[in-house]
Amino acid sequence: MRKSFRDKYLRPLKFILPQSSYSQEGEDLILKRYFKSRKNGFYVDVGAHHPFRFSNTALFYEMGWSGINIDATPGSKKLFDKYRKKDISLEYIVSDKSELISFYMFDEPALNTCDPFTYESVIADGYRLVNKCQIRTMSLKDILSRYKENNKKINFLSIDVEGLGYEVLKSNDWSMYRPEVIVVEVLKTNSISDALASKEALYLADKNYTLFSKTINTLFFCEKSIYED
Repeated sequence: MRKSFRDKYLRPLKFILPQSSYSQEGEDLILKRYFKSRKNGFYVDVGAHHPFRFSNTALFYEMGWSGINIDATPGSKKLFDKYRKKDISLEYIVSDKSELISFYMFDEPALNTCDPFTYESVIADGYRLVNKCQIRTMSLKDILSRYKENNKKINFLSIDVEGLGYEVLKSNDWSMYRPEVIVVEVLKTNSISDALASKEALYLADKNYTLFSKTINTLFFCEKSIYED
């Protein structure tokens, strides 16, 4: 008897319920698929926010990875030091310019930002400003030079800084630090063509990275040589 499509193609497959994700849009599950559940590795998380909530790295920490968490919110380091003891956790604003800038904190801390345009948008969406302070910026290359061990390869760099991802990218030294994968929040990229035309994608293309995946607000890049293999 001729087998049905279901019997031939679907029944032999082992369906697995979706794994819990700490990320906002399942970014950690896409990364886990990319790295094929690798049991150890090293990440850098810029705009880390919280050890678990909306985290692109918490799942990897539980898998045995470690890395550097960077967030500008005063006091954020305390929670990371408590729950992510293998990590290095820092409180900095990462930017390509060294300056003292305003940092805006809201009743939804995931939206904290130093970008004036994002500030206006968050306020327009009904969130309440709870604090504002002045923080000096530091470049990603200086942070990595100071805190990353020389023998550590950066498997992935995650950037979620509410509108200033481009500035974070520009602050890196690409001759010294080349993450295998870069995950960056880029808002208002409603299509693949929008994503490819974003200043972040164009900048990374110049650094020999290519877009390989996308969620609603997050773009995934890897080195072109790896993608072509």
